[in-house]
Amino acid sequence: MARLAIAKAFLAEYAKLDKKVQSAVDAAVARLAKHAHPGLQLEMPANPRDDRIRLMRVDTRWRGIVLAPVAGAAATDTYCLVTLLPQDKANAYATGLPPVQRPPARRRSTCSR
Repeated sequence: MARLAIAKAFLAEYAKLDKKVQSAVDAAVARLAKHAHPGLQLEMPANPRDDRIRLMRVDTRWRGIVLAPVAGAAATDTYCLVTLLPQDKANAYATGLPPVQRPPARRRSTCSR
């Protein structure tokens, strides 16, 4: 059975999350832990900056950044949850590219003529 290590810095981040997001993280970790092949629960980003980086879907907005075991290394089955980011920032983190900056929403003029 695979194990999931949690980066020390993630614990402080987790404590600051909204309770609903914390529950979603707990559910995602539980799904990963009980899956016979946990790697199948993780998404491989396109052109990752590190071949070990995977994305763990937490909910529709959030993704966990997970480091997978090194392929071919001593038989280890320990994954490491590094951080939790919104999906666009998680993709940028995984590829090493800056996140896409979306233009600000247009505001309607409140001036009267």
